[in-house]
Formats: sequence, structure tokens, C-alpha cells
Amino acid sequence: MNKNAKIISLPLLVLTKTCTSKVSGAMLTSIRIPGTSNHQKYYRKPIKIPRKFPTEEDVYCYNYFPLILNGDGSPWKEANLYILSKLKSNLTPSVSTYLSIASDLVAFKRYIEKEDINPFELPKRKLLRPTYRYRNSLIFKVQASEISPVTAQRRIGSVIAFYRWLLDKSIIKSDHKLWEDKDKYLLINDHYGASKFQKIKSTDLTIPNPKNKNPYSDKIEDGGKLRPLSQSEQISVLNAVAKTRNIEMMLIHLLALFTGARLQTILTLRVSHFRINLPDNLDEIRLTAGYGTKIDTKYNKQIVLILPRWLHEKIRAYTYTERARKRRSKHTIKNNDGSRKFFDNR
Repeated sequence: MNKNAKIISLPLLVLTKTCTSKVSGAMLTSIRIPGTSNHQKYYRKPIKIPRKFPTEEDVYCYNYFPLILNGDGSPWKEANLYILSKLKSNLTPSVSTYLSIASDLVAFKRYIEKEDINPFELPKRKLLRPTYRYRNSLIFKVQASEISPVTAQRRIGSVIAFYRWLLDKSIIKSDHKLWEDKDKYLLINDHYGASKFQKIKSTDLTIPNPKNKNPYSDKIEDGGKLRPLSQSEQISVLNAVAKTRNIEMMLIHLLALFTGARLQTILTLRVSHFRINLPDNLDEIRLTAGYGTKIDTKYNKQIVLILPRWLHEKIRAYTYTERARKRRSKHTIKNNDGSRKFFDNR
């Protein structure tokens, strides 16, 4: 029975390097050599990151790292190194972003394993190269209504970015191109209403996505067709959450319903945002989120969250409870100003 490539989420990935037994902090590790009963032993130690002061160091680690496995269960080395390189180059990495990239690469891996394609062999004939073959397979899936054009575009985009990294790191070399680059110009409007053309890079692997918006639709397009929950549906959601007897989940859902904020925004609200004195005549509270506020938003865009006073006071009361204090005490990472994240997902 053939197995498919897949993703497993590592709760904690600590980067280490090999060393001798005499090095301080060295740990003995034993691994089994695939296909045999033999074990190989070696010493390793965590890689440290220097902080502001020479005597302070942090361990190089990531929570919930998406590890990609081949169909035979072994790690896909190149893909995992690619994701790790993107994580290391990002000061504020988002787990969901890299999980999405990993999912796209797993879909590609399953395709090349099924078709017995070597992703690093680039034949002279253009349409036999892995990138073009994969593009055609995605188009067939779109035509068969198995995936949406948006999903197909995202998947081929992730594969192109992966191959760009492989070429940049000289992991693969070939006289034959994986795609043809071309320049495109988009007409955009700036903050002042002025129009200008912006040059962007494109390739001949682009998958067409004709727009056909329905002016009478009650849905919005945001990674899929979304619609607001009806009042009865909102009540059903809150009743289901109430049965869990989890006050944190209830407050998160109330924030989502009454502000319309994304999960990444809600989970980065701080205790300090609720430890403020409000005027008696104030019925709603407005919080600025986005760039410069320490509250995450999509593309770091600045937005304003409007909270009803009663919800702000409920969360304020919660922040002073012993339950909340214990949860915050488990959060070991502090910001530069000593504040802690409220509803942190770590």
C-alpha cells in the first residue's frame, strides 16, 4: 500500500549542531539508520542566539514547525530547509503562513511521487519539466472543479518560490529554464487617489483566474466565499462555546462577533489595552490595531477596533482574576517593554 506525503506539526523544533562530548551542554543522541537495525550515536547542542547583552542567549527554536514527510515517511530535506530558511529570515513569523506553504509543497510532492517525477531533473523538452507538468495538472483539477482557480494559483506560486530558493542556493543547476520570466504592469491607486503603474514579476506558469463577481451576492471573497452569521447562528455558536466552560474561548468569540476582527488580531491584544480608566459616558471603546500598535493585522494595516463598553469591562475584570494571572505566568517570552501578550497562542 503506497503512502502519500504529509505534514506533521512538531510542537517544538530546537535547532542544534553536532559537537564533541567535551563541549558544554552536549547531549548524546541515538538514531536508527533507515532499513537497518543499526543505531548511530552522536553529540549535539542547541544553537544559541545572542541577545542585547553578551551574557544573555536564547535557544533557536520554533513552535509548531510544519515538517514535510515523503511518502516513505522520511523528511523531505530540501522543502524543510526552505521553510526553515523563511522562518529564520522573518522577525515575526506566522505559523499559519508557513503551514499554508507546507500544504502547497505537500500537494506538489504527492503529485511528483504519484507520477514518478524527479523534481530536480529538467529535460530539454519544456513541457516535460516538473513545473510545467504540475501546472497542467492543476489546470485539469480546476476544470474538473476539484480545486478553485485561487487555490491553483497559490499552489503554483508556492512551487515557483521553492524553486527560486533552490536555484539561489545552487541546490539545482540546469541549462533549461523552469519557467519564462516576464514583466507585468498593474494600475494601482495610492492613498491620495492618484493612479500609477507598478511593475511586477510574472511567469508563463501563471494559471488564469477569470473574475465573475455577482453584484447580488451577500458573500465576500477572502480565501473563499464568506458570509456573515445570522443572529440565530451567532447564538448557536455562543451556546456551544458556553458548554465548554472555557472563559478564554468565550471572550475570544465575543471579541470576534462584536468587532469583526481576525483571529490573529484578537490573539495579540494586550492586557494593557484593558487596564485603562474609561469615562462614565463612554458606550464604546476604539482601539487602533496594526503597524506600531503591537496588535497584529493582515499586511500590518492600521485599523480601528470598536468594542462595546460591557465587553471591555468583562475582559478587564478577567485580567485581574487568579486564573488569568496563572495563564500569563506560563508565558515566558516578554516584550522589550516588559509587557506580555494577551490571549497569546503559544
